[in-house]
Amino acid sequence: MSPPRRTLDVSHLPTFAFGHRDPLWWGVTGLMAIESTAFVLMFASYFYIRGNYAHFPPTALPFYVKVVAAVITGVMLLSAVPIHYANRAALKGRLRGMRWGLALGSLLGFVVVALRIVEFLWIGFRWDTHAYGSIFWFIIGMHTVHTISGSLEDLLLLGVLFKGPVEEKHLVDVHTNGRYWFFVVASWLPIYVILYLDPAVLAS
Repeated sequence: MSPPRRTLDVSHLPTFAFGHRDPLWWGVTGLMAIESTAFVLMFASYFYIRGNYAHFPPTALPFYVKVVAAVITGVMLLSAVPIHYANRAALKGRLRGMRWGLALGSLLGFVVVALRIVEFLWIGFRWDTHAYGSIFWFIIGMHTVHTISGSLEDLLLLGVLFKGPVEEKHLVDVHTNGRYWFFVVASWLPIYVILYLDPAVLAS
């Protein structure tokens, strides 16, 4: 008869954790690392294409598109405030704070999406017009995908927080989702500087 197997008592361990102790944290961190690399490669492609034009940009960006891009930048930065508030509320387990933070954050996220649609309609060139158009649309399009997915995730979590039941793991979800939204905001800043604040683009 074999001896009884020893069992390990883990009942004293926490059922959830924030930061690097949570597997979801590593998943989102890996996603951000991969997407950051993709953006860097797109920036490199952009500068390569830019350097092959005798006259740049081949098609000028309309003034109102530059204005819309500036407004998008302001709204993106503003959206980080309620998401930060939701993150702090998640760390403290405050349901009301998470609800308000995610509600305002998702609202501002969808405002950005609406402004981006207006920008797409006003750009003045297609993705297949020239190489500059291809890389411009690709960079903006990729960031738009991240913006939509982040806003939808905010909305999904908001539904969970209102409908319930709210479990401890949902606090981690809110906090991790906030980190992803900060990535969306932070990744937009170099895009805005490179695509819209280029002296040649501003002068066109």
